[in-house]
Amino acid sequence: MKMKYTFSELYNYFLAKYRYVIFYSFLSKLLIRKHIFEQVDYRILVMDEKCFNDGECKLCGCETIALQMTNTACKKPCYPDMMSKGKWLTSPQKKYYELH
Repeated sequence: MKMKYTFSELYNYFLAKYRYVIFYSFLSKLLIRKHIFEQVDYRILVMDEKCFNDGECKLCGCETIALQMTNTACKKPCYPDMMSKGKWLTSPQKKYYELH
């Protein structure tokens, strides 16, 4: 049985793979905007420990840490959609991130 994916799902898959490679490289500060980098870092910080240790989301089965790199929200929900710079700077998640 063939799986049918939407353009949005494919886009998010490749975006997550790109961000994953860049996030853990020395080029991350150059190639990922600061508010995106911080949101990815925040998502990793708040993700369920079981999901982190197992390498996949316990609800949807998506691969973690790549799941935290997409623009979409977690289905659990662990975190919201990726925010614009202005929205991120004023969000409660940003304040929590700065404390940790």
